[in-house]
Amino acid sequence: MTWTRLCAIVLIAAVSLCGPASIPVWAQSAPPPPPRPGAGEEVAAVFSNFVYVPGKVLFCGTTGLIWISIMALTFGQLYNDAAHFVRSGCGGKWVVRGEDMRFAPPTD
Repeated sequence: MTWTRLCAIVLIAAVSLCGPASIPVWAQSAPPPPPRPGAGEEVAAVFSNFVYVPGKVLFCGTTGLIWISIMALTFGQLYNDAAHFVRSGCGGKWVVRGEDMRFAPPTD
């Protein structure tokens, strides 16, 4: 009975001492929002979209044709590998925005 009480006291003391030592995340302040893109960055994004979006369409279409050919050649046995082509070609961003054109100065 005394060993049980001793173990309980040691465990309670350990939990009591270690519990407040962690820093609560809710007490930290939120990071400041990033600055809005400037007019030059927005214009560069619009002109970049004239090349990027049609290129993305061609690339996605090509990967779709690769998917069809892999599925036809393997009779559907390599569907995971074929789907990987389509996910890599058609996934991601389809439009460039001003935030994407933001200049990041090099860090020395």
